[in-house]
Amino acid sequence: MNINIFCLSSYLNYNNVKIVKIYNKNNNSYSIMNNHISSIKNLKIIIFYYVKNTIKINLINGFYIQKKNNINIICKNYEFL
Repeated sequence: MNINIFCLSSYLNYNNVKIVKIYNKNNNSYSIMNNHISSIKNLKIIIFYYVKNTIKINLINGFYIQKKNNINIICKNYEFL
């Protein structure tokens, strides 16, 4: 799965991400897998595994658009946790 994060000041790209966990603004969490149903939703925190590392990103005013094995995230700002 590929993750692209578009922000006002920068752009991040992660390829071959293994497991993606999303927390929305109500602190509910769920996982996303490859070939999942296309969706557009708000999110607050994203956690995923990339090259033997766990990456946690806090997103400010963020939402994601998922289409097959790509997740595009648009946010105002982000910070690594």
